[in-house]
Formats: sequence, structure tokens, C-alpha cells
Amino acid sequence: MSEREGTRTHPLTPLAEGVTAARWLGGIVLVGLVTGESWVRHVPWWAAVLSVLGLGLLTAGGTAAGWWFTRYVLDATELRQTSGILVHTSRRVPYERIQSVDVTEPFLARILGLAQLDVESAGGSDSTTSLKYLPLHEAQHMRAWLLERAGGTHEPTTSEPGLHPAEATDAAPGLDEVASVPLGRLVLATFLRLDVALLSLLTVGLGVATVVEGAVTGTWGGLLVVVPFALGLGQLLMTRIVQNWGFTLERRGRTLRIERGLLSRVSQTVPLDRVQGLIVSEPLVWRRLGWAHVEVDVAGYGPGSSSDDSLEDRATLLPVAARSEALALVSRMLGGVDVETVPRTPATRRARAVDPLQWSRRWLGLDDRVLVSRRGRFRLVTHVAPVRKIQSAGLTQGPLQRRLGLATLVVHAPPGPLLADAENLDASDVRAALERLRPLLDRPAAVVGPPVQD
Repeated sequence: MSEREGTRTHPLTPLAEGVTAARWLGGIVLVGLVTGESWVRHVPWWAAVLSVLGLGLLTAGGTAAGWWFTRYVLDATELRQTSGILVHTSRRVPYERIQSVDVTEPFLARILGLAQLDVESAGGSDSTTSLKYLPLHEAQHMRAWLLERAGGTHEPTTSEPGLHPAEATDAAPGLDEVASVPLGRLVLATFLRLDVALLSLLTVGLGVATVVEGAVTGTWGGLLVVVPFALGLGQLLMTRIVQNWGFTLERRGRTLRIERGLLSRVSQTVPLDRVQGLIVSEPLVWRRLGWAHVEVDVAGYGPGSSSDDSLEDRATLLPVAARSEALALVSRMLGGVDVETVPRTPATRRARAVDPLQWSRRWLGLDDRVLVSRRGRFRLVTHVAPVRKIQSAGLTQGPLQRRLGLATLVVHAPPGPLLADAENLDASDVRAALERLRPLLDRPAAVVGPPVQD
């Protein structure tokens, strides 16, 4: 099957893209109406509506042209996608380089029964190949089909290049639920986060002041000040609550499956073999309730991902859970390692001069399997890095650190949320940790290039 004879995505893709663009344009006009922007006051309402519809149709036309020239091909060894109207672009994703495959259902596409397939591969900043949009059942079958080949458990046959993934059956074992997040806990935890709590108090305070001023003076100009804060609060709540609505974490073999979202539904896969590390966060108020937030650093989920979700959303393994549950999940993912029992080296009192707020909470833990570092004062953050995933480690000292006999252990890992560096520890402790790490990091390197002839 040639690339120009490949398969197009669903014919309703231009409609879904065009309506999405019209939604954002309508939102801009609505904000302008509420805030009283001058360009809106001088435009009749019917002209604004027609402009939004016209721009939406124009966008849909451009999307339709792009859809017509975009095709994908699945053969025995790789996924190929060709696109471009004036400039022809071809992307090739070998199955063995696939890191994860996610299924996303944006709200409008979900209404049409469509979904977006995001294939994350090992590579540079633009490492995501997206297929917009496929029927939901087809996207789910294709994900299982691609993950099977990415895991190297399938032997291709000569008849396979013509096989459509929707015709494949999912022969994997059933899902075992690991954890779920109750809605009540999710809502309460969101409002107890410092940024949401402060913005909520500020918005309510400004709203009350505006109502009192309007009742006394009869003017309501203060609403122009309240609206931006209310929109910011709504955006935070949409991000933290709506996107994590119905959050469940399940396991199938060597893969974790995350399902979340109220309006837009996301089905995300996390291959356990590609986990680079874990992060356990404990905000100040949450610590009083014994709650924690867990993130995962997965190879390929670097800052340059082209997914619609932010990196923080994709890295979330549990938005909120009891601390014991969070640590149990970390232990389960690391093959039974108990982070609480790893030998620790705390920072010395000399670190107070350069780190007055966090020095007493900093420590470094290290054994033959994991490196653990903790930092933070109001928000405790514990970074856990499997030793076998660490690329290299080193020691750094600034002028003041050298004078105080302090040093920082720098841990080199692929770009991501994991920052396992241990700062402002005693220099002798850092050197001892490096000596302990050296034999663990000495792995035989792969031979590259032709053999040397004598």
C-alpha cells in the first residue's frame, strides 16, 4: 500500500475542527461583550455572529483541504503519515520506537463519536504523531494494535500490512483497577490548593465589594475588575476538576491505563518499562489531611510534546490520594521498593546560610535500586529515580558552597518533571553518594559502527 493510497481519517474531521475554532472565536466575542471592549461596542450583534460563523466556515474549509491531503499507512514495521497542501510532509514512526499511545476525546468530537489518537515516540521536541479524528472504537482497537507491536510481543506476517487495526481483536487480559479518585475528595483538594484558595478568596471578596458598591452608588463598573479573576478561577477549576473528573488508574500487564475527563475524555497509557521516575507532592494543607499528589516521568513525555494536554496533566498519575496509597503505588511501580526505608542523608545546619527555608527538609536517600531526594518547606516534594534509569551523576559547588563545605548532587535524566538533584548537602556526603553510584551506573555501552579490522 503506497502512502498516497493510504487511509484518511473520518470525514467529519473538518466539521469538528471548524466548530472548535468557532467556539474559541465565540468565546473571544463573549469576553469582549462582558468586559465592554470598544471594538465590540461599535459592531452590531448580528455582524459579530456572522463574523464568527464566517471565520468558522473558513477554518473548516482549510481543515477540509488539510484532511483531504492527510493519510496514514500501517505496514509490518511502521506507522507513516503524510500531510500538507503546498508542502508535502511525511512522518515515519517505527513500532519499536513507540513510547505510548493515547486516545483523547475532545468534547465536540466526543459528541460525534470521534477520538484523537496520539502516538508518542522516542525522538526530539516534536515526537507526537496525531490522527484527528477516528471513530472511537477504531481508535481504541488501533491503540491496542500499536501497543502490542511496540511491546515486541507480536511476530508480523506477510498478510499484516493490509490488516486494518479496527479488524484486530484485543486479546490482552482484563484490566485490574489500581486506584480511583472520589469526586468529593477531588473537589475539596482542588479548593485547598494554595493558588485556587487565594484566587477564590480574592474573587469572592471583589464580588462582594462590587455588589455593595453597586447597591450604594448604583454603578456596576466594578464588574469589569471581577470578570478576569472569575475567568481565571474558572480556568483553574476546569483544569483541576473537569479534566480529572472520574479519574481511574488501572493496570494491564506492563502498562498502566489512565481514564479521566468530564467534557473531554482522555484515555492515556503509561508503559511501566519507560518510567524514568516518580514525584510525590504534599502541599501544606494536604499534609494535615494526609493527602498527596503523584506524578510520573515517562520517556517521550518531554516539554516539546504536541499533545493538547499540558505536560502537567499528562504526568499526573494520581491527582490526590491518601499518602499511604500514594507510597504504596510508588512501591508497586518500582518492584516493591519502600521509599520510606531507603537510608537517608540529611542536610547539615551549615546549609541554613544558603537555604534558610528548606535546609531542614532536604535529604538524600540512596540504595542499590533507587535514589530519593526531598525538598520544600510549604510544599514537600519527593523525587524517586530508579538507579538503572539514571544516565549520569555529578557534583557541583558554587563559591559560597565551597566555603561552607557544601555541594549539590546533580542527576542527569531525560527532560521531564523529575528533578532528583540533591542540593546543599555536606560535600563529603555527596562524594560518598557518587562513589556508591559509580559501580551502579557503569553499564556496558552498545557497540556502534563496523568492527575494527586488524
